Amino acid sequence: MQRRIIISAITILCLVCGCNKVPRDIIAPEIMENLLIDIHKAEAYMENNYSQFQTTAKKDSVKASVYAKHNVSKADFDTSVIWYGANLEEFIEIYNKVIERLQQEDNGLLALMNNQTDAYTGITRSGDTVNIWNISNHYIFEGNLNNNILTFSVPHDDNFKDGDLFKLKFKIASSDKGLYNPTVVLATREERDSTRYVKKTIKSSGWDSVELKSEKTIRMVMGSIFIPASPQWKTTYMDSISLERIHTK
Repeated sequence: MQRRIIISAITILCLVCGCNKVPRDIIAPEIMENLLIDIHKAEAYMENNYSQFQTTAKKDSVKASVYAKHNVSKADFDTSVIWYGANLEEFIEIYNKVIERLQQEDNGLLALMNNQTDAYTGITRSGDTVNIWNISNHYIFEGNLNNNILTFSVPHDDNFKDGDLFKLKFKIASSDKGLYNPTVVLATREERDSTRYVKKTIKSSGWDSVELKSEKTIRMVMGSIFIPASPQWKTTYMDSISLERIHTK
C-alpha cells in the first residue's frame, strides 16, 4: 500500500510513566488520547475511501470535524504536539494507550496505521539472526501532507528469547541537502509491562541503525520514526528498512 495513515505527532510507542505536569493551555492527556483515536479512525476511513477524499480541502474538512468533536482547534492540537514532543515520556504513555485501544477495537485499523494491507498475525521465523520487520521496507515522509511519522510493532512469539538484541537498520535521504533531525525510537515491552527504549536523532543521510537489548521476557517490540514537518516542502525518503532479532544466548 502506497498511501499512508498519517498524523502530525512526535515519537511514540513505548510505555513509560511521564512526570511533567501538562500546562493548562495544552490538551490534557485524556482528551489527547481520545482525539488521537478519532484522528486515526478518520485517516483510516479516508484511506479506504480514497476516491472521495482526493483533495486537501475534503481531508481538512474531516479533520476539522474531529477537532470540533473534542472542542479543540487545529492550532490547539499543533501547539500541544510541540509540547508533548518536548516531553517525550508523556506522549509515549498516551500513544501506547492509543495503540492498545485500536488493537482492541479493530486490528484492521491498526494495520492501516502501520502501512499494512492486512493486520499482522504471522509468526516470525526461527534462527539466530532474523529480520522481523512486518510492514513495507520503504516510506516517504512529506511535511506538506503531514505524513511525517511511521509507527511499527511486532508481537512476541515462541521464536523470541530473553536477552534478544534488536537492531533497526535503514537508509535515509532527503530532497534537500542535510536532514532535519529525524528521530527514531526503538522499544521493548517486557514482563510486568516494564519498557526499555532508546531514542536516536539521525544527523546525516545514508545508512544508520538503532540497537536495543532486552532484559526480561518480551511481550512486544515497537517504535517510531519521526521526521519534523517543517519545512513543509521537504521530502525525506527511508528505504531498506529492517528489524533484526538477534539471539544472544
